[in-house]
Amino acid sequence: MAEPSPTPEPPLVVRVEEELPLVLPVASPAPKLPRPGFVEACILTLGFGAVLFGTVFAVVGLAVLYVLAVGGMDALKTQPGAEPGSVPAVPQVLRAAVAWSFPAGYAAGLVYAVVVFRLVAGPGWTREVGLRRLPPVHLGLGLLALPAFVILSDTLAQALAEWVDPFVYRLTGLGGLGDPGRALQDTFSGFHWSFAVFAIGVGPGIVEEVWCRGFLGRGLVGRYGWTVGVALTSLFFGVLHLWPPSYVLTTAVMGACLHYTYAVSRSLWVPIAIHLVNNSVAALAAMKAFPTEGMERAGAEHPFLVVALAAYLLLFVGAAMWTYRCRLVPPGEANAAPIRRGVMVPPAGHGVAFEKHTCGAGRGWLGGMCLASAGGSAGVLLWLFFG
Repeated sequence: MAEPSPTPEPPLVVRVEEELPLVLPVASPAPKLPRPGFVEACILTLGFGAVLFGTVFAVVGLAVLYVLAVGGMDALKTQPGAEPGSVPAVPQVLRAAVAWSFPAGYAAGLVYAVVVFRLVAGPGWTREVGLRRLPPVHLGLGLLALPAFVILSDTLAQALAEWVDPFVYRLTGLGGLGDPGRALQDTFSGFHWSFAVFAIGVGPGIVEEVWCRGFLGRGLVGRYGWTVGVALTSLFFGVLHLWPPSYVLTTAVMGACLHYTYAVSRSLWVPIAIHLVNNSVAALAAMKAFPTEGMERAGAEHPFLVVALAAYLLLFVGAAMWTYRCRLVPPGEANAAPIRRGVMVPPAGHGVAFEKHTCGAGRGWLGGMCLASAGGSAGVLLWLFFG
């Protein structure tokens, strides 16, 4: 009798509650925050100041050692007939050393800034800060605003000096540094005016903008947004000017204005040019190589009118710069650049790319009105000064 066949086992059934997706989602890594942050900016700026001012003191110190070696302590005594506290009260070799210490210090500062920038930002740092482009409209507008820039900064410095400086002097027990114009005139009295322009205009104009607006602004604006980033960058810019307190605050406000021109032009060359020319005019005026009598006369005879015209000029130059600003556009639109961090380094995860040919996209009747208003007020100011 045949054995009954075994009962087949039921097939194994695995119940799947949910169908697995064909592609599992992978969390994208958080975008790297641009550097420097605030703490790193403080540390690296201390290094920048140490290199810049350390070089200045080293050049002057070597000159002092040379004078001591050649003439002894008597060579450092005040020269007969020299005014107390004036630069000519020291030997000629020391005055020359003080003058040469400016370009030497800024040359060392530039090397430091470039090396740190390259190490922190990588080889594309010149593109990120807009050193590869120069929009002519914004450059021209920036130079057009220079008279207003000078007048309003001097007015602000004078107002701050009347109440900030005395308060800080009483609080700290320190004093002022005297007349900066007279100090510049005494320092560069034995040099051609072009050397003063190079030492006071070119050096600070390039080096301070690369460090403050370029390097510090890259990280601080990228991390904390425009308002906080520009405020912190401008504060660093003011502190680098050391003393007196009114000068620190005034340069911080000027730094914010320079950062605005950088933001709307997306080119570091625009604030560099404004800074360079502003300092150069101050150096030339101190050396009596630039006519300032008309400006002083107009300021004395029509103070309210001059300040009002300067404010009007600065307002409409700023409006014109905004109208002709260089913009960021979403990736994929016409002429858009590849997706990468662009000039001014947008905040992390901002998902925009820099378009190279958008400057002047807002031109029209508004831009024309702003240009006409700015040009008219600049013309009236120049007529008051030189007419």
